[in-house]
Amino acid sequence: MASEVFKHWRYDKKVDVFSFAMILYEMLEGDPPLANLEPYEAAKYVRETGLHFAQKDMSLN
Repeated sequence: MASEVFKHWRYDKKVDVFSFAMILYEMLEGDPPLANLEPYEAAKYVRETGLHFAQKDMSLN
């Protein structure tokens, strides 16, 4: 859930882009972001800190 929705703020179509990104992430990684947290705790984490993904080293070295 986008933090704007969780905070009951006004939002626009950007929350749909966020939701699509979360689905795409789960499809690529096999688990949703913050899968180690309960859903409410994950939403609270996003609300309080924002959501930042770890960067993977994709080099072919």
